Amino acid sequence: AGHMPEGVVLQARGLPQRQQVKPGTIRASVVTAVPGRADLVAAKRATVTLVSTGQTATADDEGAVVLSGLTATSGRLLFQFDADTDGTVDRARAFTLEALQAGFGKDVNLGTVVLGRNATISGRVLLGDRALLPSGHGGVDVFLPQLPQVARTGDDGSFVLSG
Repeated sequence: AGHMPEGVVLQARGLPQRQQVKPGTIRASVVTAVPGRADLVAAKRATVTLVSTGQTATADDEGAVVLSGLTATSGRLLFQFDADTDGTVDRARAFTLEALQAGFGKDVNLGTVVLGRNATISGRVLLGDRALLPSGHGGVDVFLPQLPQVARTGDDGSFVLSG
């Protein structure tokens, strides 16, 4: 008594099944403004990239994009679009996976992501002890943390950082 014949499998009812965690997914509808139009239009062929891994997905003709296979839990997500098709990205927007609560094991729908025109920053790099001199600050790299753009100063310290 109390012995089970070989090959008999007992099934327990009411016990939770262990769920398998899978790579995450980010979905969005990417749109942009077009001069002369009041409404937003689909950003056809816009890309979304997880910068740390290089994983990239491209939006379809309706602006829908799905970036799947996310195994990271932190990092920067970069949406980019070449609105005038000249080969240079002129509209972009960045998010972090942490802020979106996205990443491994999560399926996140961002809804509509609006890409606006990129900004330009210009100025002069000056050191306090040389502020009155017209030169001597050339060759300094100017950048914003977490963004790929870099500008190098001219001989007078001036720079233009676009994008």
